[in-house]
Parts: sequence; C-alpha cells; structure tokens
Amino acid sequence: MFIGAYETPIWGAKGWLTPLDDFADDADYDLEDIFGLVRNGLSADGSLYAVPLYSETSFTFYRTDLFEAAGIEVPSEQIMYTQFAEIAAQLHDPDNGVYGTCQRGKAGWGENMAFVGTVANAFSARWFDMDWNPQLDSAEWNNAVNYYVDLMNASGPPGASANGHNENRALFKDGKCATWVMRPLLLVMSETRIRLQ
Repeated sequence: MFIGAYETPIWGAKGWLTPLDDFADDADYDLEDIFGLVRNGLSADGSLYAVPLYSETSFTFYRTDLFEAAGIEVPSEQIMYTQFAEIAAQLHDPDNGVYGTCQRGKAGWGENMAFVGTVANAFSARWFDMDWNPQLDSAEWNNAVNYYVDLMNASGPPGASANGHNENRALFKDGKCATWVMRPLLLVMSETRIRLQ
C-alpha cells in the first residue's frame, strides 16, 4: 500500500503496521541507501515501518557566474535564513536585470506554500498546538511570512506574486536570478505491510 510520511510513524507506534526491520537483513536491499532523515521519519520506537518510493527536500540553486560577477563567495556551509537574505540583497541588481532571489509568489500549495511551510518550520511556527488549536496567527508564523514577503520585495523580481516554479526556473536559467530555493512537494510513497487484526 502507499502511505505518507505523516501517518507512518503514528500508525507504526500504534501497532497498526508490521515493522520492516527484516529489510536490513536482505543483501539486495541496503537501508543505508535511504537518507537518515527519511528512515527516521518512517520509523517509530526504533523500527522501520515503510520504505520510500522517493522523497524530496529543499535545495538552493545559485548562479556561480552571478556570484563571481558580484565578488561574493558561494557559501560552503549551511547558512541561516537571515544570511541568505543578506546575500540575496548583495546580488540584487535590478538595473541590470539581475535579481537576488526568485521564490514562488504564485498562490497555492504547490507554489508559494510549498516553501513558506519550510520557512515557517525554520521560524518554529506550528500549524496547531497540542490541543489542535490553529496557530497561524502566532508570532512565529508572522515572522516567517514577513521574512518571505520582505525577501521577495527587497531582492525578488517585479511581479513575483505571479511567478511559480516554471517562471522562476526560466528566470534562473536566463541568468536573471542569482539564487532560487526550490521546495518540491514532499511525497513519500512507501511499501508498507499492514497488520490485519
């Protein structure tokens, strides 16, 4: 069956799924080929309950030619979002048709919300509290959304609210965006064994 990364550890912990720990004994299947974060997300209480068909994550594209032209070194280590905004501002040169960053401004889950959710996590925002009360009006959500909007207003192309994945990819390809954080939708399709009661 196909199951998502959200349900797997919950259902596994409740005993509704059969552990797949025996995959580790299969010479044809190397669990080390699965990224640790993905394995951990599909596990509960030290047991693996699903294996991914595939998984996706955020990653940052950057144009080395634009960094070199601006005299800025590409970071070799993971940086903070505030540092990313500073670098994007340094690369932003709208008079020459170069923008510091291009992010999805087009509304929708597969567009701007795919990355806004990631930013919100980094700002410690939560969708709900432990009693299932919505948290979208929290200071953390406010900070995350303001960061995203401020970044696009300060270092993005004009009309960014109409730009989605395809528009940003074209701008990046044409050398008009120095950076682009791509956040595909996370979809973990997994092989899972259900325990029949």
